[in-house]
Amino acid sequence: MGAAEVISFEEVRARKQWDALRHQLHDRFDQWLDGLEAQLQEPEPTLTQVTETVWNLRHALTGGLTETIVAHTHRNEYTRKQVKCPQCDWLLTARAPVPRTVETMGGPVQLERPYFYCRTCRCGVYPLDEVVGLSAGRKQLDVQKAVAKLVTEVPYDEAHTLFRDLSGLGMGSERMHTLTNHVAEGLTVLDVAPSRDEIEGHIVERWGRGTGAVRYWYWGSMERMSRHVPPVPAGAVRGKGATGPSGLGGRASGVTPRGFVSL
Repeated sequence: MGAAEVISFEEVRARKQWDALRHQLHDRFDQWLDGLEAQLQEPEPTLTQVTETVWNLRHALTGGLTETIVAHTHRNEYTRKQVKCPQCDWLLTARAPVPRTVETMGGPVQLERPYFYCRTCRCGVYPLDEVVGLSAGRKQLDVQKAVAKLVTEVPYDEAHTLFRDLSGLGMGSERMHTLTNHVAEGLTVLDVAPSRDEIEGHIVERWGRGTGAVRYWYWGSMERMSRHVPPVPAGAVRGKGATGPSGLGGRASGVTPRGFVSL
C-alpha cells in the first residue's frame, strides 16, 4: 500500500481561496464578453474590426480583473471594522465605505475603502490605501513610471500624444512635466550618470580596447564607487594649463584631474 500524500491545512485553504477567485474572475470575464458582444455585431468582422473592438475594450477587462483580484486578496481590509488612530492610538470604528477610482496601466480600478475618523485628532484614515500601496492622486505608480520613461525619450507634446495612443490613458503635457519633476525630485547628476565601468564599456564596444585612440581625463575618486563623476574626453579641456574639463562657454571647471584613463 502506497504512502498517503499529506496535504497541509494551509495548502487546502489556499487552494479553496484560489478556486473562489477563479470563479470571480470568470464572472468578470463573462461581463466583459457581454460588452464585446454588444460592440461586435458584424456577423463576419474583419481582423481590423476585431482588433479595434478588443483594443477599445481592453481596459474594461484588465482593469476589472485587477479590481477583482485586489478585492479578493484584501477582503479582510474591505470588511475591517476597527483601526487605531495613528496619532492618539484611540480605537476607531469604521464608517460608510468611500469609493475611489484610480487609473493604472491595466485600466481603471475602483476601490471601496472603509473610512475611519478620529474626532480628537480631527483626521481621517483609509487603511486600505496603505495596504494596497495607492499613490496620491488618480494616476498610480505604474502610470507615473511609464510617463517618466517616455518623456526622457521624446518632447512633452509628442509624449502626450504617444502615451494616449499607446496606453489609452490621457495626460496633458503640463501634467507630464509636473509629474516628471516630482519623480526626479532630489536626484542629482551623480544619481543618474552612468558609472565609470559603464562608460568604459560603451567606449570599448565602440572603438575597441588598447587602440590608444581614446584618452580620458578622470578627475573623480580613483576608488571603486557605485556612482561617481564620470570621465570626460581630454579634448573637452580648453586652454593651456586648464585644470579640468571645461564647463559652459569653454570655462574650465577648476577641478584638478587625478589622472588619465586610456583605452
